[in-house]
Amino acid sequence: MIYSSKSMLDSYFSAETKAKYAIWVAQWVSACSYAGTYQLWQYSNTGSVDGISGNVDLDYAVSDFSTTKNNSSTNTLEQILEHIASIDEKLG
Repeated sequence: MIYSSKSMLDSYFSAETKAKYAIWVAQWVSACSYAGTYQLWQYSNTGSVDGISGNVDLDYAVSDFSTTKNNSSTNTLEQILEHIASIDEKLG
C-alpha cells in the first residue's frame, strides 16, 4: 500500500507504481480531489475518539478490502486495525 499526500501521488509516483499498490490518499479537505483510483482517504488530522487525548486522523474506506490487490491471507483492513490497536496500547 502507498500512503501519500495527493500532491506527492500526482507529482512523484509513476502510473506503473500506483497500479501495483493500493492507494491511501492523505488530503485534509471536504472532498478528495485525487483523480486516480484509491482505497482509503484520510480526510482529517483533527478528529477525536473517546479515550484518546489529542487529535486523531480520520479516514474513509472507499474499497472492499477483501478484493484489494496485493491482498494476503490477512486482510489489509485487518492489518490496519491491528496497527491502530498497537498504537492505542502504546498510548495507554
